[in-house]
Amino acid sequence: EYVANDGFNAHGCCPGLVFRDITGRFCGDEGISVHEDVTMAVYNGRFHHCGNGFTDICASQTAYYGCTSESNRYFGAQFNGGHHVLVDCVFRDNPSFHLQFNSGKISGSYGYPEDGAACPALSGGGFLKRVTFAGTSGVDLKVMGVARVHAADCSFSNGEKGVVRASKAVFTASACKDDRRGDVR
Repeated sequence: EYVANDGFNAHGCCPGLVFRDITGRFCGDEGISVHEDVTMAVYNGRFHHCGNGFTDICASQTAYYGCTSESNRYFGAQFNGGHHVLVDCVFRDNPSFHLQFNSGKISGSYGYPEDGAACPALSGGGFLKRVTFAGTSGVDLKVMGVARVHAADCSFSNGEKGVVRASKAVFTASACKDDRRGDVR
């Protein structure tokens, strides 16, 4: 807490990281973030009153179970490249947007092409299950670049906009509810 940059941060080749019952709060940048090709699972994390809740980039692969990102200064979470799973998570009161998936880039020194659109590891994507989005003056979920995201049994409420998708991105949903429009298809 009260660090100038990230509360938790991992770079490079860090396979199999597991965090349980962690909190990143009042951090200058992210509550937690990973880069390059880190693989990580977080169980019961809470990230609040930071610059942003969490940001995972490049070819990282992360999974968040039972995590909350709320009351951050800018956004709840963003994923630029890689593949990310969120189950039973809550995004609340993040002003800019709650969650964004986008294509990423990485330095060629890691053995990946630099262009996210040309490399599956960097194109970006994820799976959401039972994720709740509540209260933002921005967007609940943004799917940008060539990212591919599926949401199942999610709830969107009290936000300015539910889901925004770029023209080359793919978003699919099943059994999701938006209090502004009803079912999300």
